[in-house]
Amino acid sequence: MLRNLEEEWGTLMFFAKGRTADGKKTDEEKLAVFGPRRGRRGAELKVMSAVEHKKPGWFIDEDGRPKASLHQPGDDDEESEWGYETMHLANQDFSYALGSQGSTRKKLAKASACILEYVGRTAYFCGSKLERKMAQDYLGWLLEQRTGTCAVEYQDRDDVTVADIPAVCMGYITGAKGKSLRHVEMETETFCFSDGKKGDEKGSHEKLLIFGHSESGRKQARNMFEDMVEERQQIDRRGYSDRGRGRSPDRRDTDRDRDRDRDRDSYRGRDDRGRGGYTGRDDRRDDRGSYRDDRDRRDDRDRRDDRRDDRRDDRDRRDDRGSHRDDRDRRDDRDRRDDRDRRDDRDRRDDRDRRDDRGRSPPRR
Repeated sequence: MLRNLEEEWGTLMFFAKGRTADGKKTDEEKLAVFGPRRGRRGAELKVMSAVEHKKPGWFIDEDGRPKASLHQPGDDDEESEWGYETMHLANQDFSYALGSQGSTRKKLAKASACILEYVGRTAYFCGSKLERKMAQDYLGWLLEQRTGTCAVEYQDRDDVTVADIPAVCMGYITGAKGKSLRHVEMETETFCFSDGKKGDEKGSHEKLLIFGHSESGRKQARNMFEDMVEERQQIDRRGYSDRGRGRSPDRRDTDRDRDRDRDRDSYRGRDDRGRGGYTGRDDRRDDRGSYRDDRDRRDDRDRRDDRRDDRRDDRDRRDDRGSHRDDRDRRDDRDRRDDRDRRDDRDRRDDRDRRDDRGRSPPRR
């Protein structure tokens, strides 16, 4: 475990025997953690979480309060406002705040750039004052969503980007059990959810709130959502036109349309540079890169599925041809047996006739 913590936090860790004031050795061991301040605190909390899980009550009392305060060199840096805060989680909230294999906790930590660790049922927030505030807000909003919708006053915040999403596309963006939304969050290190105001009228939009410490990450997430909306609308348009022609949309047609869309985007970028409209890096295209890689992988997988289906169809056709050949071979065998039986019958009749003729011949004198 120590080796994994060293790699994760960039620290050096080892156990050291303790000594009394007069220099005598004791049975107590201390864990020494060397490295930058942020790495030391992250590794320290990770070890505390593991120990508290194995031996409940070692660091946290029955009321959910830490038994001792944390202190390490650099904690008194008032200029960066570095520090830590704690929040006790109720039993019914802990599993929801942790997520599968800690995925929710990691998501909130990445979105806020704050060290977030659970020691028992107590959440530790470590970092600058702004990072701690963001992490506490995100965790509070997450727990509100467990029992209902979450209304956020985001107008005066600088860690949010708002995306207007058609109400009919929200289900497509969220995905089954929120899988698509969680994927975007992990790719862009953001925390995303709807503002809770549902659009009832046709053509209405919902506001998707994208929170995160990184503006580039929020921008990338918004671009990914916009691409998903465009993809969903293309599917709807193809579905309507195909129903009008009396057929359902074909997956290979979808692949060709996606390829054409990507080609059109690349040519449009070249035209903009040719007209002088390109002044630097195309950040939007760069931000979409990781998502397009995922979409390309999905397209490749779909095409492989198509080829596998085609091979299965060819195999079925070969099987059909093989069964036809088997039937024909069986007929030929039956015909050959019938011919052989007829020849045998004819030969037997001829032999019997010859024997009869010899029996009727006159005796010799």
